[in-house]
Amino acid sequence: IVYFALTSLYMVGVVISQARALWVAIVLALAVAFVFLDAERRTRMIVTVTLWAGLVLLAAYLILGDFFMVVLMGLLERLLTLQGAATRDVSLVNRFVEWQAALEQIAQNPILGHGFGVDYSYYSLVFEATYFTSHVHNTFIGIWYRHGLVGLSMYVALWTIVLWRAWIMLRATRIDPQIRLIVLICFSSLLALLLASNTEAFMLTDDSVLVHLLPMALVIGIWDRRAYESRLA
Repeated sequence: IVYFALTSLYMVGVVISQARALWVAIVLALAVAFVFLDAERRTRMIVTVTLWAGLVLLAAYLILGDFFMVVLMGLLERLLTLQGAATRDVSLVNRFVEWQAALEQIAQNPILGHGFGVDYSYYSLVFEATYFTSHVHNTFIGIWYRHGLVGLSMYVALWTIVLWRAWIMLRATRIDPQIRLIVLICFSSLLALLLASNTEAFMLTDDSVLVHLLPMALVIGIWDRRAYESRLA
């Protein structure tokens, strides 16, 4: 019950945030997990997700009352804007402008970057004014801006190693089913984060660092433990 309540709270928070990148990322994580699960767990996953969605919708209806349909239609409208977001959504188009400005600053010091707290400026289409910030709504561009090519290369290398090791373990035939399930959860979560990283600024706050590094640490730890046990065998 506690797990269900915490998961529901998290998912509702993601939904009402109206962050479409996170919506798509969650769908991607569920799809990847579904592909790698066996038939029994796939059935359990479908039943669990269906029951959870039904209970959440029922709870929302009981809480919101007459406003339920208004909120639901607003969320659906937000979801349907994905099709033309790249050209018609001011928020997303503004991020293209932001990225261009950040890349122009990166070109001035591409190897070492500018460090923390160094602002760049661009004309914000949202605020309709010149905006000064060190925040970049793209994790990879943001790391390149702050830490240069050196930091970006280390970050990309970490992602590559972790995802590759997770993929190898998922494809392994001799692996404990529970361990494989943990690896699968980490792998699908990381792929979701990787997708969301294109429009969100992770690796800046403690919570986003934890969300990234915890599944990475689990994958690396499981890989090293299996390598140690194979040497002992």
